[in-house]
Order: sequence, then C-alpha cells, then structure tokens
Amino acid sequence: MSFVAPMTTEPKHPHDDAPPSGGDLARLFGLEELRIGRHYLRDTDRARVSSVWIQSLWYADIIPSFHARSIVCVIAAKGEEFRKKTRPDWHKAAFATPFQSAVVEVDTDPVADALNGFDLFRQSGVMSLDGIGYKVVFETLELHGSLTFGNPSQPRLVALESALHSLASQVARRSNAKELGEAVEVWNQYKVGRG
Repeated sequence: MSFVAPMTTEPKHPHDDAPPSGGDLARLFGLEELRIGRHYLRDTDRARVSSVWIQSLWYADIIPSFHARSIVCVIAAKGEEFRKKTRPDWHKAAFATPFQSAVVEVDTDPVADALNGFDLFRQSGVMSLDGIGYKVVFETLELHGSLTFGNPSQPRLVALESALHSLASQVARRSNAKELGEAVEVWNQYKVGRG
C-alpha cells in the first residue's frame, strides 16, 4: 500500500520564501556570525587571515503584504592589526531577497542618521492590516534594540522608511542585480500606494 499526499489548491504565499537569516547575512559580509565585537576573517581553508572589530550593525526585515520579503543590512567595521598587517576600516550595505543578494561599500548610512533622531513616543498614525511592515534591529557595543512598524505616516517613520528604501536602491543599482532592482520597484509601489 502506498500513500499519496493530497493535492493542495492553495496558492503559495509570497512569504513562504524567506530572505537570509542572521547567519546568512553574516556570511555575505565574510563574517561567521552577526554580532558586535572582534571577528577573525578566514580564507577558504578556514585559516585566520585578518581581524576586524564590528562597531555597529543594523538590519531591517521588509515585509510587504503580497510580495516576498527582503532584508537591508549595514555593518560598520574597524580594521585591526593582525600578523603585522592592518585591514582597512569598512562600511558595507547588503540588500537581499530570497533569491538574490549583494553587498557594496558605502560612504554614508542614512538609516543610522534616521535612527539617531527618533521620537519613540509620538502619537500619530492609523492602523492598517495590509500594506508594508518593517522590523529594524540595531546593535552597538552599548545598545541593542528593535523597532517594528507598518505603513508609516509619522514624519520620522516616513524618513526611516525612505532611508531604508534609498539604501536598498543604491545596493541594487550598484550591484546591477536585476532581481534586487525588481524588489525595489515592488517596494516603491507600496510607498506610492499610501501617498
């Protein structure tokens, strides 16, 4: 007797394909884990080749109601001396969907600037069940936190959403990754649909 699984007629939900996890994000940057502190960078044989100190990081889960999720992440690292060589400091941004990812070096981080001027207790906005949601996680040596919001209307939240979108657009454009460009365009439709 054989068992045949019943056929399902339910369509696949866009969130069934998840973007990279924290460990996957770390590997995009050449790290073993996504955390603050010292990291040894390794070659293909797993031998230590250099060292960096991760000073700050943040990542944002972008969750549109009817499309695949994506992740934007920025890590700021200070190069350390290792075996008489010092690795240069770097500031890198990643944008990833379930199907494609890219990392580029950046000069500025508009999201960090938006987070630094945040008003946590301002009353405003409306409740909505559809649209787009965000979960932003940030970490420095002295601070770790997260913000979750959707369909922003409060000016600081709109500024944060715009900074996230701008950074993702920059990574997609500079990496010339077609799938990432398409994800930015889908994201833009959620923003425009609200305005």
